[in-house]
Amino acid sequence: MADRPPILALDLATRTGWAYLAPGAERPESGAVDLADHGPAARVVALELWLWPRLAPLAAGRGLIVYETPGLVLNRAAPFRVGCHLESAVLRLARAWQVDHLLGVAPAELKKHATNMGNASKDEVTRAMRVRWGRTEAGELALVDDNESDALALLSCALKALEDGLELAPAAEDAA
Repeated sequence: MADRPPILALDLATRTGWAYLAPGAERPESGAVDLADHGPAARVVALELWLWPRLAPLAAGRGLIVYETPGLVLNRAAPFRVGCHLESAVLRLARAWQVDHLLGVAPAELKKHATNMGNASKDEVTRAMRVRWGRTEAGELALVDDNESDALALLSCALKALEDGLELAPAAEDAA
């Protein structure tokens, strides 16, 4: 896709995976960032401080943020709450930067996209992303952890959605 927008993929958690694909680039930048684990407010502030400068290329309707929506799992309410706090921070910052294009992906949908199984394990998603992005198990291209592989899966999901016809409206200045 020649006119693909910049895409930022976020696997929101205390250790947030991220992947960024610039327009025209074939390989994404990716990694994982540790957010302060001293309660919800500290995590949100840490995410906002990390995310703020990374939103400039996506601002004013030019880009797409794709993120994994919080999933509630029986007896695991704490990670769900963390995800909800971080999702609200992303939505707030996207609005502040006028990033109009957001795509939320449910955990099972992400696993199914990555592996063709909605109940895939973290290891299966990681293996699939190593294959998808040509990332080796060691060295410079190694994946940091499953958070980074989830972000790469989200990026792959966004690319597929764009390929399948997800339309991004032109930025306000371009529409005139």
